[in-house]
Amino acid sequence: MESIGADPTAQTPDADVSALAALGIQKVMTEPRTSLSQCLQALLTTEMTDNGAWELLVDLCEEMGLDETAAKFRHALSQEDNHLEHIKSWVRQLTLGQADKTP
Repeated sequence: MESIGADPTAQTPDADVSALAALGIQKVMTEPRTSLSQCLQALLTTEMTDNGAWELLVDLCEEMGLDETAAKFRHALSQEDNHLEHIKSWVRQLTLGQADKTP
C-alpha cells in the first residue's frame, strides 16, 4: 500500500464501513440457529466483496502506471478467484442437494 502512496495503518471512513459490514457477517456466522447453507451464503458474500476489492486495486494500480504492483495484486486476485470458486461450488452442491430432498 505504501508503494501506491497509501497509509496501510489509516482507518479511513471506507474502512470503518467495511468493518461494520463485516460485523453483520460475523453475526450470521456465530448465530446458533444459522445453518451450514446460510453460513456458506455469508462466506460467499464475503468472498465476492473481497474479490471485487482486489479487482479495484488492480485497476487503480494500472491507471496509476504501477505495473509491478498491479501484477502483485493480480496474483492475489488469482488466489481470491480460487477461493470464490470453491465457495460458489460448495453453495451450489449444498443447495442442489437440499433441492433433491424437497417433495
